[in-house]
Amino acid sequence: MEKLADRIEDFLEKQLGLYEALQSVVEKEKKQIVEMDSDALWKTIGEKKEICHNIERGYIELKKSLKSNSAGPVGDEETFSLSDLIQKLPISSVSKSKLRQMALGVELHKKEVFTIAAANKQYVQDSLAVIDEIFSQSGNPESAGQYNPSGQSSDQKNPIRLISTEV
Repeated sequence: MEKLADRIEDFLEKQLGLYEALQSVVEKEKKQIVEMDSDALWKTIGEKKEICHNIERGYIELKKSLKSNSAGPVGDEETFSLSDLIQKLPISSVSKSKLRQMALGVELHKKEVFTIAAANKQYVQDSLAVIDEIFSQSGNPESAGQYNPSGQSSDQKNPIRLISTEV
């Protein structure tokens, strides 16, 4: 079981590094959104997608490893709990404590990433609302509220995308 604990520790170290990188990328994305640097923003979105893919791949590999080692039922994506798995490991309390701390670090970074990403999304939506208001004031009164938060035209007859968002 120590081998399994070592694998989980390696997994957590990799995940912690990936979430730290993701947090850095999301913070960089925030700056690029504010500066309206669309070229850099598209590159950053690509980086973010790659890191997210690596995070997901890490969980899949861990679950495969657990299944192949007959470490007990792993469950599906919704029921898999790393903290439950750590609790069930027959290892010393010091080792369990270390693994729990690492898992907590991953969760804290994950929450921080979600917080920053939600703020980025809100900033984009607020910016689009301002742009929509400017366009509606400069044109016909019937064009008010012309764009929804994702930048699509509200006019079903003419669904042109003037602005596109992705956060």
